[in-house]
Amino acid sequence: RSQIERTVSLSSASLPSEFTRMISRYQDDPASLYDAGIDYAVRQLRDLIEGGADGIHLYAMNDAAVAAKVYDGIRSEADLRAFAAEVAVDPTAERFQNAAGEVVLHTDIAVSEAWTPIAGFAGVLDGNGKTLTVNYSGSDEQAGIFATLDGTVKNLRVAGSFTTTATAKVTLGAVAGKLGEKAQIVGCTNTAGIAMNVDASGTTVIGGIFGQGAAGNVIADNTNGGRITVRRKTPGDAAAVAGVGGWAYSDVTGCVNKGEIRYSDEVSAAKAVYVGGVLGRLDIGKGYVVEDCRNEAPVTLATAQAANNLLGGIAAYANGENRDTPNTIRNCENRGDVLADAPVSDKAKTGQARMGGICGGTAVFEGNTNYGKVEARGGGKGASEFSIGGISGMIAHDATGCRNFGDVLNNTGRENLLAHTGGLFGWATLAFTITDCALDADVVSTTLYNYDGDKGTTADPAHENSSCAGILVGRIKSKIEVTVESVKIYGKLTRTINAEGQTRTIDFTTTVPADNYLYGALQDAASKLVVEQGAITCVSTAK
Repeated sequence: RSQIERTVSLSSASLPSEFTRMISRYQDDPASLYDAGIDYAVRQLRDLIEGGADGIHLYAMNDAAVAAKVYDGIRSEADLRAFAAEVAVDPTAERFQNAAGEVVLHTDIAVSEAWTPIAGFAGVLDGNGKTLTVNYSGSDEQAGIFATLDGTVKNLRVAGSFTTTATAKVTLGAVAGKLGEKAQIVGCTNTAGIAMNVDASGTTVIGGIFGQGAAGNVIADNTNGGRITVRRKTPGDAAAVAGVGGWAYSDVTGCVNKGEIRYSDEVSAAKAVYVGGVLGRLDIGKGYVVEDCRNEAPVTLATAQAANNLLGGIAAYANGENRDTPNTIRNCENRGDVLADAPVSDKAKTGQARMGGICGGTAVFEGNTNYGKVEARGGGKGASEFSIGGISGMIAHDATGCRNFGDVLNNTGRENLLAHTGGLFGWATLAFTITDCALDADVVSTTLYNYDGDKGTTADPAHENSSCAGILVGRIKSKIEVTVESVKIYGKLTRTINAEGQTRTIDFTTTVPADNYLYGALQDAASKLVVEQGAITCVSTAK
């Protein structure tokens, strides 16, 4: 301050009142004064440029760091456009970097013109908790703030809207459409709505944060609050749609979805559809971990696809079938209702569908909790096959510490739909053990299919297997043994018992029912449910 006062006295100049107020306010706080001075200088420079100045010459005064500080980062829409242009020349955008080698967003920016996704950024963008508001509408193959990302984006907030009109392949995410192997997205938030409404389309991969990932990505602590709606009337290929990432190839930790997810189509292309609260699909068997993630919004699938259609509160498909390196879902929570509205349409003569409160497919499940209702409506015909579970539609590995508080409702009601319904798991395809799990909900199945391959028991020779519905597991595959070590159950099982649609309700609030109510169906005499002594207790679990 004394230096400024001396300069003013020698020059007989005066200082603007805003400047003197700034000096007085921060005179005892050098760090804050430094930041305020930079901001003041930047606003001066912007005023000069907007006023028609051809250029600005900065005197460094033996302190180049100050001059660089004035110049770095993104402080306006014009800066953002310049940054996008620079990335096309220099993928790291070194010109915009600060001393730490990062490009910092210094202020909220609402883009006034149509947005063109930035391709190939390989540097570090620190959003600094600021918001970029963009409104995108287009048919680009990759779309988002970044079309493709090979670098890091952190602490960025995205708002506005993204609408894809692509009828060919599309990969879209609010932060980035497609990720390279070195890409990282950490601590970002999206509130922009994402929409697709087309008559025809190719492969569709859409996520609230990113579309398609790659091996080596770091995906952590991101939140989506934007509603995602995808309608493909006559799709030509598969789709993966979810709140955080459409298709991941890496660990995903600490991510949250708060936006409603809905997918629909009308004509079958015999291609798979994956719809999840957090992830659509996790790549096959590499030992990836989805951990500490949460979904708080409804997830709905309405499809005519005669293929493997998967739906889950956390992930639609975790690719956990690999015996040696299965993927794991750990300490995740779903609070949104999961609805399959006609999981395999009347128009589809064949097809399979899997759905669960946590995951449609299988994984190693550890410490997961579902609170959302898991429901299937409508149905299919011919060889259609459907599995529904409070935790997962399919199970092939041990489940530990998992709890389901959401009712499991199979309301397909179609005579020709083979459906496996379980309070915890729909279909057991490999031997596994249930340990320290809990079911505090009702299980209802109204399908009329009678699977002739299932065998009865001494206690129930006719075997009420019309609905393949059980308290713990829907169906146990041929020669597979499921072991129950410890589980708490509390609720009611209602299932059809004959072709006339009559039902029977089993209360399991006070007494453990016979084994043939704990499972819905055994595929053959070599299939087993092994319940250890005292493993099951009837007790309500605190929610």
